[in-house]
Amino acid sequence: MKHKNKILGLVTTFGLLMNVGMANAAILFQDDSFHDIASEGILIDEDGTGGDIEIQFGNDGTDGSINWIDSTNTFDISNSINVQGGVEANGDVNFSNSTSMRLREEATVTDGVTACLNIGEVAVETSSSLIYVCTDDVADTWQAVNSGGDATTLNGLTETSFLRSDDDSSLQSGNTLTIDSGATLNVDGSLVLPTGTTNPATCSVGEIFFNTTDASLYTCSATDTWDSAGQQDFESVYNTDGDDTLTTSGGNFSIDLGAGEFDVTSSGLIDFNSSTFDSDSTGAFSISGGASSNLSTTAGDLTLESNSGELVLTDNSTSVQLTDTDPGLNVVFGTNGLIDAINAYTTTSGASYVGIDNTNLPNIDPGQTFTSVQEVLEALDTEVGSVSAENDVLTFYPQFPDVVINSSATDRGKLEADYDATEGNYYAWTTRQNGDQDIELRFRVPVPADISTIGNVDFRYQTANATAGDNAVTVSLNNNGSACGSSTALASSAWTTGSFSTTCTPVAGDVLEFVINMMADGNGSEANVGSVELDYSN
Repeated sequence: MKHKNKILGLVTTFGLLMNVGMANAAILFQDDSFHDIASEGILIDEDGTGGDIEIQFGNDGTDGSINWIDSTNTFDISNSINVQGGVEANGDVNFSNSTSMRLREEATVTDGVTACLNIGEVAVETSSSLIYVCTDDVADTWQAVNSGGDATTLNGLTETSFLRSDDDSSLQSGNTLTIDSGATLNVDGSLVLPTGTTNPATCSVGEIFFNTTDASLYTCSATDTWDSAGQQDFESVYNTDGDDTLTTSGGNFSIDLGAGEFDVTSSGLIDFNSSTFDSDSTGAFSISGGASSNLSTTAGDLTLESNSGELVLTDNSTSVQLTDTDPGLNVVFGTNGLIDAINAYTTTSGASYVGIDNTNLPNIDPGQTFTSVQEVLEALDTEVGSVSAENDVLTFYPQFPDVVINSSATDRGKLEADYDATEGNYYAWTTRQNGDQDIELRFRVPVPADISTIGNVDFRYQTANATAGDNAVTVSLNNNGSACGSSTALASSAWTTGSFSTTCTPVAGDVLEFVINMMADGNGSEANVGSVELDYSN
C-alpha cells in the first residue's frame, strides 16, 4: 500500500491545485508514515535509506543531470552553470579537480614541482600570501605576482607595469633598488644627485655626491673617503678654484714625472718665493737661458759646490769672467781647502783665464811674514792642502803578523798555511774528529798614528760546503780589549768576502786585535781564511 498512497497523495495535491487556482504548490513524495511537509519544496528519499540520487533533465541526447553523491555529501552537476547574479559561499570553494581551473589555493607553490594545468592559472600560496601565475603548463613554471615586500617579488608583472615603493611614488628609506650588471638605466629627464656645500663625513664605496661649493662631482672610493670623479684637466680645476692658488695646507706637494719632463713656459717672470729653495736631482741637472741670465743672492753667500768630480766653469764664446765691485778683494781660503775668493784676476797674452797673481803670494795672509822660502812653501801647503779626511785600508795576508794559535785541549785538527792560485795565501783547518772542532787565530796591530775613525772589516773565507753547521769562519775585532764588532758564522763553497761594521773609536796608541775562529766537524768539512782588511780614515 506504500506506493499506492504516494500516488494518491500526488493526485490529491494536483486536484487541490486545480480547484484552488493560483495557490502555492508542492510535489510530495511520501510513504505511509509521512503525510505532509513543513514547507514548500520537493523531498526525495525522506526515509533516509541512503544511496546516490539523480535528477535528470530532458531525454533527447543533450540532457543534463544533478547527482547527489551520498558517500561524499556533494552535488555533481553534469553541465556548466551560468549564474546571472552573484555567487556567495559560506564554506570552502575548491576548483582543484577542474580541467579548466583558473584560481585555486596551495599551501606551497614550488616552481617545477607544483602542477600547472593551464597557462595563466592563478594559485594563492597560503603559507606566504603570495600570488603565483602559471607561465608554462608543461614545465610547471610559476612566477610570483606580488608579495607585499621589495621589488624582487614583482617578477610576474608585465613590461607595461611600473615599479613604485608606495602610493607616494618614492622609494622609501630601507629599500634598495639594484640594477644588475649588463642592465642599462636610461634617464630621459633630470637625474637628481645628493648635493650639499660640504661632502658628508661618512660614505660607503660607490656613493656619489655633488659638492655645490666647488661644483665638483665626488665618488666614495673607500669608507668615508671622497675623490673627485673622473679625469679632470688642470685648467678646469684652476678655473673653478676660488683664489687661483694651489694650497696644500702646509703639507708636501709632489709631482711624479717618471721618465717624462716637467716644462714651465711663460712669457713673463717665473718667481719661486720661499724662505728656502732646494732642487735635488739624482741625475744630471742643468739650467739654460736663451738670453743673458743671472744667478744672484741679495743676502748671504752664493756657493757653487761639487762633492764629486770637478767644478767646471765653461764659456764657449770668448772668456770666463769673474768680477767683483770691490777692487780690494783679498784671498780667503775655506776650511775645505778650496779657494772661496781670489785676490786678483790676470789675463795673459792670447788667452784669458782665472788665476792667482804670482806677485801677490804674500797676500795669502797679509799679517804673516816669512823669513825663508821653506816657510813660504809650508804656508802654501797648509793653506792649499786638503784638510778633508782621506780613506785608507790596512790589509793583512796569511801568515798574519805575530799571529798566535788558541785552541782548547779537547779540539783536534790540523792547521796549515797554504796557497791557492786564485786566492793566494790562506790558512786551512781540517779534522778527522766527529763534532765541532774549533781553532782561533789572533794577531794584534797598533793603531796608525794618523787614524781618525775605523770602518768595516772585510775578510776572505771558504768552506768545504755552504752549511755553517758543518764548517764556518767567524771574525771579530777588539780595541784594547773592548769588542768593536763581529761577523756571524759564515760558510761558502767558493771564496767569498765577509764583512761587518765596527763601533769602536780608537786613537793613536791603541792596539787592535783580530780574532779569527775556524770550525770543522770532520765529515769532509774544511774552514779556510785568507786576507783581512780594515777600512779607516786619517
